[in-house]
Amino acid sequence: MAPVTIPTKFTVTSWDQNKVKPENDLVFNPNIAISEREYTGEMEGKVTAAYAMFKHSNSENAEDGSFYGMQVFTGTLQGKKGSFAAHVSGTYVGGKVSAKLTIVPESSTDELKGIKGHGTFVVPDVPANVAKHKVDPNFKDVVDGELTFEL
Repeated sequence: MAPVTIPTKFTVTSWDQNKVKPENDLVFNPNIAISEREYTGEMEGKVTAAYAMFKHSNSENAEDGSFYGMQVFTGTLQGKKGSFAAHVSGTYVGGKVSAKLTIVPESSTDELKGIKGHGTFVVPDVPANVAKHKVDPNFKDVVDGELTFEL
């Protein structure tokens, strides 16, 4: 099958972020975040993700940073049921999240077995206080992205 690119839409349903250590004199301040998202459309289901986040304390905005992590999707992709894991990396700069993901080879199940691909998503306006809440009631925007994959 030739690669297919589809639009993706998700809503963040939970976010739990905690500092790994108290503030220190490192160039970055490490945090761990666990997130859940609900996808709708051609990619429908749930993602659970875990991120290591590094706030760049030397940047103009103390909240700016980078993140790396894993996510697991469970649901349907163009009507095919299954799950897959993906590596995720990105940045948070000036209230905007930009991320790339790559599907982990051999992580897929059921009708999605053998899937490979990559994707992106951008959260244009993350509330400044999102890290202070388990679920921020103001953070219910639908986030657009895309996924390019082969089955």
